[in-house]
Amino acid sequence: MVAPAPLAATVPVVRLAGRDDERCVESLLAATLRQGTLGPDRLELELVDFGAGRGGAPGFLFDDVALGAALELAMGGSSKVTLFRGEITALEERQGGGAPRLVVLAEDALHRLARDRRSRVFEEKSLDDVVQEIAGEAGLQADAQAGSATATWHQLNESTLAFLRRLLAPLDLPLRLDAEGRLVARPFADAAEAIELHAGDQIQSLRLIADLARLVTEGKSHGRDLSAGDAVEEACATLQPAPAGRSGPDLLAELGWPGPAFAPSPEPASRAQGEAFAKGRFARAAARFLHGELIVDGEPRLVPGAAVELGGVSPRFRGRWQVGAAVHRFDRAHGYQTLAEVARAGLAP
Repeated sequence: MVAPAPLAATVPVVRLAGRDDERCVESLLAATLRQGTLGPDRLELELVDFGAGRGGAPGFLFDDVALGAALELAMGGSSKVTLFRGEITALEERQGGGAPRLVVLAEDALHRLARDRRSRVFEEKSLDDVVQEIAGEAGLQADAQAGSATATWHQLNESTLAFLRRLLAPLDLPLRLDAEGRLVARPFADAAEAIELHAGDQIQSLRLIADLARLVTEGKSHGRDLSAGDAVEEACATLQPAPAGRSGPDLLAELGWPGPAFAPSPEPASRAQGEAFAKGRFARAAARFLHGELIVDGEPRLVPGAAVELGGVSPRFRGRWQVGAAVHRFDRAHGYQTLAEVARAGLAP
């Protein structure tokens, strides 16, 4: 199957076991890559699995594709960008309505942490130390900025991935593999350059909302420091860095709508933890006061953490946004498209 000329440049490059596989260019019906903030990234390829084989005789084309094999996907126009590196975790055959199809499902290396279920204790270690140790066990490098205060952390009959997610969720920190394959547990860096998108040009579809319904004016945490015998009560009502324009909490204050929110679990066991949990609870809501989604012609730079500069929209929504999740999809009908979820903390001034 040859791609129509308008789509030829956008057909992804698929690498199996470290080598470009031209069969996939000919047989690929669809590719869907889903990227979020808590991993793993997930890839689905749908391939026509019948045609002339190496000897010329008709038959199944991808019998050599094996579970556990390395799989990479590069997307874009003439200059492809590698967006996924992982391993095949499932193979599915589909019959009916035409030629047989093979669906290849793959996940990045974080899927290995989801398989590692155990109970253990990390005693008197910082959260950065925990991330570093777990990354080392998985053969990964780590880039952690989750906290330097020491505590005792219990993994209780749960997967290592679920354990890390549980520890990072109160801090509102992402957990991902970066382009170099490092395990990253730190706030997204403020991108120096934003991807410029215009509602009358690159953007095919757009939905944006400024939503006070789930917003909070203050994040709070309550607990007890057992070693000192002191109550821990911390609160946070500011974002760092401060948002440009009018923030949601500022609007709530003007309207006289109260909205403190407690972080009930986990309870902080120190003042440092209390401050971090209150800050994370507040940021989780306040940083997403404005949110929405957009669909554009395929843009491989739209990945979690990327900055977007929106134009062609009403004044309140113009300016810089951050990508929280993305879906990169190719099919023969529409070519390469990207759907991105975006958010920010303030209305434009």
